[in-house]
This record gives sequence, C-alpha cells and structure tokens, in this order.
Amino acid sequence: MLRKSESQEHPMNEIVKVKLSEIDPKSTVNVRRSGIEESVAKVKSSIEKYGYWPEFPIVLRPHPEEQSEFAYENVTGQCRAGACRQLGFEEIPAVIKDLDDNAARKRSFEEINKRTPLSFSDYTRIVQEKHEEFRQQGCTPEEAFKKTAKFWNISVAKAKRYFRFGSLPESLKEKVDQKVLPEDAAEAIVKSSDGIAEEEEKKKVMEAKAEWFGKQEKKDRKIAKQAILESGSNATPEELDKKMEELGSSGKTLIIELGEGVEPKLKKWGVDQGLPNKTPLSVIAECLARKAMPHSVSAIPVSPKILTTTVGSYPIPEWLISSPSEQVLIDATRVLFDTQRQAGIDLPTDGELYRFDVNHPDTNGMIDYFVRRFGGCSAAINRSQTEAYAAKQEMRFRAKPAAVVLDALSEGSLNLLEDCRRAGEVAGGPFKFTITSPYMLARTLLDEHYGKLETLALAIADLLAEQVEDLPASCLQVDEANIPGSPEHAPFAGEAINRILDRFAGPCGVHLCFGNYGGQTIQSGSWQALVEFLNDLRADHLVLELAHRPEADLDALQEIRPEIGIGIGVVDVKINRIETADEIARAAEKAAAKLGEQRIRYLHPDCGFWMLKRSIADRKIAALAKGRNLFLGLC
Repeated sequence: MLRKSESQEHPMNEIVKVKLSEIDPKSTVNVRRSGIEESVAKVKSSIEKYGYWPEFPIVLRPHPEEQSEFAYENVTGQCRAGACRQLGFEEIPAVIKDLDDNAARKRSFEEINKRTPLSFSDYTRIVQEKHEEFRQQGCTPEEAFKKTAKFWNISVAKAKRYFRFGSLPESLKEKVDQKVLPEDAAEAIVKSSDGIAEEEEKKKVMEAKAEWFGKQEKKDRKIAKQAILESGSNATPEELDKKMEELGSSGKTLIIELGEGVEPKLKKWGVDQGLPNKTPLSVIAECLARKAMPHSVSAIPVSPKILTTTVGSYPIPEWLISSPSEQVLIDATRVLFDTQRQAGIDLPTDGELYRFDVNHPDTNGMIDYFVRRFGGCSAAINRSQTEAYAAKQEMRFRAKPAAVVLDALSEGSLNLLEDCRRAGEVAGGPFKFTITSPYMLARTLLDEHYGKLETLALAIADLLAEQVEDLPASCLQVDEANIPGSPEHAPFAGEAINRILDRFAGPCGVHLCFGNYGGQTIQSGSWQALVEFLNDLRADHLVLELAHRPEADLDALQEIRPEIGIGIGVVDVKINRIETADEIARAAEKAAAKLGEQRIRYLHPDCGFWMLKRSIADRKIAALAKGRNLFLGLC
C-alpha cells in the first residue's frame, strides 16, 4: 500500500495547491533522467516571461517510502516543480493520484512524450530496465520484448532497437542526446561491434568508430555509416577509410582523402560503365555510390547522365476499381512498371496503386493510407472534432481531419515492407518507393495527445523511420507538399524528414511541390524561401515542381549545395495538354543554362499523375523520355 502522510490533507484526483516543501525533489518513477537541468532552465525562463500556467497541473503520488521526510513524489512535472523552487514559489498546482510504480512510470512516459520526445539515453534505459524485469520473471527474450513493447506502447521492433543500444558507452549515448552523433550512426556502430566479447575492448572500438565518423563531412555520412556496417568488428580508421573508397564518396572528397591516383581511377570506372569521357567526377562518384546497394536490390542505372523518373502516383485503372483484389492489384502494378519502362523511364514507381481509396480520392490515399493504419489514431471523427480542425486556419483546404490522434502513435497495421515487396516482385528492375512526409501527415491530423505540431511530426518520423529500414527498393522518396507554404516550420520538418532518410541504406530523394489536390495548387511561396531547408536535407537528390512554376524559381536553386542532385520538373501534371519532346528538351536547356548540366540528376513530372486519364498520363510519360533523349542527343 502507498504511504498516506500525516501532512497529506489534499483530496485525490482534483487540482489542488501543494507546498513545494512537501514534494521530494527526486523521483524514482519519472522516466526522464537526462537533460533535466537544461529543461528546468527553459521552464524557469518561460515562467519568468509568461507566468505559470495553472491549467496544467503536475501529477504527484503519495510518497512510497514511509520514513521519507516528504509527503509526495513527482510522477510528472519534475522540471516545472524544480523551476518553481528556483523562482521561490511556495506552492504549485497538482493532482494527487494513487499510482503504483508501473502505473506511475507509464503516466510519466506518456506525459513527457506529449511535450518533448524522450531522449535517446532515457529511451534506451527504460527499455532495458523493463526487458530485464520481464526476463527475471521467467520470460524468454522474445516474450520479454513483446511485453516491454506493450508496456511502453511502442512497437516490438522499436523495443529491440533501443535494447541493442544498451551496449553503447555512456559517452556515446550523451553524444546522441546532444545530436553530435546521429542515432543511425550509433546503431551502425553497435551492430558492427557485436562480435567483440570483452566489454572494455568493445567500448574503445565503439568510441574510435564514433570519433572516425565525426570527422566525415556531412554529405559523406550515409556512406560512412555503410562503411562501418560493412567493415569488421575491430575495423581501424584506416580500414574504414578504405571501405569508404570502395563504396564511393564524392569525387573531390575521395581525391582529398586518398591522394593522387584517385581521379584517373574514377574516370576509368566511369568509362567502363559507359559514361562519357567528360562526365564530372561528382557524377561518376554518385554512380559509384548507387552501386553500393544490397545485392537483392537492383541498382539505379548509371547512364545516361540525366535519368528519367516518375514522381509517384498513377491513374487507377478502371478494371482495378471494378474488381479490386490482391491479384488484380499485382497485375495492375506489373502493367504500370512495364508501361513506364517501355516508354523509356529509368527509375519508375509503383504508381501507389495500393493506396487508393474511393472514399478519399482527393489525395489518392497519400494521407489516409498512412494515418488510418497508425496505432493511436482514430478515423471515427465526431462533430466537435470536425469543428476543432476546421478552426485551424492553416488547413482551410480540408474540411475535416484525416484522423484524430488519441494516444501515443504506433505502427498499428501499417506494413510498408509488404507494400514494397509486392512492388519489387513485379518491378522488373530498379524502382523507387515513395512515402508521405511526417510533417505533411501531421498537418492533416487533429492532435488530442501530443499537444505540439513539432512533437507530433517527430513521432510520425520515428514511426516511419522504422518502417523504411531494409525496404527492398533501389531508391526511397519522401513526398512533401505542405512546407513550401509554411517555411517557418522548416527546421523541425527537415529534422523529421532526415530521420527517415538516415534509416534507409540506399539513395534517397525528397519530392517537394506546392500541392496537387484535384489538379489545384494549394500552397503559395517560392523555392527561394526554402533554400536553407533544402540544403539541410540529407538527401541524394531533390525532385522539384518547376514546370508549373515561374522561370525565376530556377535562380534560387543555384544556391543548393553541389552534393545534392537536382531533379527538374518538366511535365505539368495540372493540365491535360501533352508536352512535345522539343518542349521538354527546351525546359531542360533552360535549367542547364541556369544550374549547369552537371547539376541535373533527373527529369520528371511536377508531381504524380493520379488525377489525369491514363491515356494522357501515358503520353506525357513517353514525351518525358523522348524529350530527355533529345536534350542529351541520344536520338
């Protein structure tokens, strides 16, 4: 039974004022351990500026230790209580609840994640502690993972992932907390060091790998992570450098790091692959990087030097709508891949046919397919929720939310691996798999759990990052059509996208446009306002709407860092007229004149084709390939 202090005169489950002197400054059930001093300082500054918010009481429980000098223990609000102490407050609004240890820890976890996601080190600790607790109760490791995931309301995959991080030295956990060491790099370090039995030796090896990773340029870090994974457990920095050379980095970086002799080797490799003699080193190196793909996945073609690709969606065949089934879906996907390849598309998509829902045709399932499968979301939306969403000024083009977030998000029934495998089985070569960006998904939801758009977007990002790991696709593309109209959200929207890009081993692109709802432009804005956002993306290339944009937009793209390839939209998907090959070639010429031909990685449509007739989409696809060939002199 929980202790009932003599000084305890407050009713349970009501908001009351409690003296801070009665609250233990330390808590055994608050799941946050790291960053407390920094959080207290932030809360203190906020209270000094705006005052205290009594409508958000902290949660206490009667102190579990009978001999404690304090009446209560913090369950949530430890930082708020600490800030109030420093400011000299005597009392604080609180709700007192009779909670045992497990219930208190779960409440703490839920409340913290509503505001700011739990730190990496804290997440690792609580998963390990709970897993060990279940193991001591006699559970097998797998049973313990399932129970741990259920307890914290996370996926089993996430529980296993954070459990693996337990072997990471505390010094490196702190670096991940501080965003000095990316989480995916830490994961690579842990996986690559599993073969080392002696703990002290493993610690030194991990720290050495982290130090080596930290010296790599930002643009080379995806390949550096792969080098760590593919090198031996005890790989030295020299061996990691050698592996980097094998996998391919940027041409200039290879020359600087490895000295003379690299340039002719890269040139020779490019010629052997059929690239023209004058192909820039950076382009050759990118082609080399594309070859560093899992053997079961077809690599993106290395020539011609400018590839054609589609963006994502395709008109749903009428025979799929009239006779929907798994087999018909597979047949339709096979037809679409063949249609694109026969037209001359180098990197086709699966058309996102599996997402279509006749009840939500306005966005072709790019929103609803994801959010209605998330655990923690409900698609049953009542009147008050509809009105609350309608009151959000920034989303006037949607009458109601796609779903309501009622609890911490989990993967629910979302299974992108199954969707990607279905496409891969009939792709007949390299293909691109697409997902909707976490920021865009967050904007379409009514949030009744997290309380902050940034926290919701990052929660979705973490969920999708788990889903994209090990997808058998040649390329992953994240689609974002909201941020061009809200550049003020760019910092956290970019962080959310990067969390996904970092988890996919192969080349990644980010598609950005200004909205394509029923053929209408939704977002105002310009590429100039997003240059910093674009440069911060850890993408191999961008896929940008430009055919339906003013020519001046090309000027802003001159500021994109050279390591990022640029995809040029040359087919307008918002009109029915079929572009000629000559028009597409001229659009490519204008872009090359502004940016330099070597900067152009892809030619593509502005967006998906879902709202056009198939006959129109197919002819636009054919014109795209013919126009590229005309521009490069291949016809």
